[in-house]
Amino acid sequence: MRVTHLYKRYLPSPGGVQSVMHALARETARSGHEVRAVVCAGGLRPARGAIDGVDVVRLASLGELWSMPLSPTYLWLPARSGEVLHVHESFPLATAAALLRLSRPPRASAVVSWHFDVVRQRALAPLHRALAARLLTRAAAVHVATDLHALSPVLRTFASKVRVIPYIVDVDRFPRDPAHPFAWIVRDWAGDAPVALAVGRLVYYKGIDVLLDALALAPRVRLAVVGDGPLRDALHDQAARLGVTKRVLWLGEVSDDELRGAYSGADAFVLPSSAPTEAFGVAQVEAMAAGLPVISTRLGTGVERVNVDGQTGRLVRPRDPAALAAALGEILGDEKLRARLAAGALERSRDFSSQHLLERYIALYAEAAG
Repeated sequence: MRVTHLYKRYLPSPGGVQSVMHALARETARSGHEVRAVVCAGGLRPARGAIDGVDVVRLASLGELWSMPLSPTYLWLPARSGEVLHVHESFPLATAAALLRLSRPPRASAVVSWHFDVVRQRALAPLHRALAARLLTRAAAVHVATDLHALSPVLRTFASKVRVIPYIVDVDRFPRDPAHPFAWIVRDWAGDAPVALAVGRLVYYKGIDVLLDALALAPRVRLAVVGDGPLRDALHDQAARLGVTKRVLWLGEVSDDELRGAYSGADAFVLPSSAPTEAFGVAQVEAMAAGLPVISTRLGTGVERVNVDGQTGRLVRPRDPAALAAALGEILGDEKLRARLAAGALERSRDFSSQHLLERYIALYAEAAG
């Protein structure tokens, strides 16, 4: 079987969609199928190379508009006979490219993964919905990671096509290792204080601003933050205004190995997202695989299907620093509770391993190709 993934970026570019797309592409390739990913390069120079058996084609990009790469050559995808296009939404350029590809020979079919709705780019949303509706009409199936994803207004007309399959996450990458050198860096910085860890780009919907407000209400807690982004300076300034600068360790972008160490050096994981753009939270699963209890927010999205309140961690109201601080204090202040939730989190992480899920994705591709 030939499978072509379509999205704007691929590893090593950070991001939840990139992570789950690669995990699925890699496992599909390992099972003997021909897999490629067509994405946008970070500049004018195109590139091509293999990553874990996946042929990654990066097309030249002129820059970005509304966080979307401008890559005109994307609309003329190199075609392969009998391929299944796996389109990862929301990315309007891939939507348009898939529609053009489906309208010309050689024959192709399509599966659409609906990762999230367009929320903030209001000017882009109507155009994208119109394009998406055309693609969803042509697609053989629509994949969502949780039942809450299926509640998207865009998908209501296509309910009969929706298939719920959790994302594959490479949970074996994150065994807990307190002796990891990067874990020692985190622990040495924190001393005897408990450490909460946040991982993600420093962008509006991640809610790091709310987490800093919560940190000011939880004086015993130390916070380590992995990630970088456009809000970095504003968040540093906020930490200074709140008087918590010495209790925040800004780690920036880290390697995969350093990320493993960061998880191992923490006592709990926090995903304080404040907008439904956060539709799943892959980092939650990674943290669970490292044996960390998770504190995340009730956004009405798949985030609250991943983190099971009382079993793997706590769910709190979004944009509520007091509730977030209370959850931090509860978990980090009670060793027995933390150990119970950590054990539940580790067990829950196995639900996202490839051995549980790969056959369901292969069946989805076969359905589309058939």
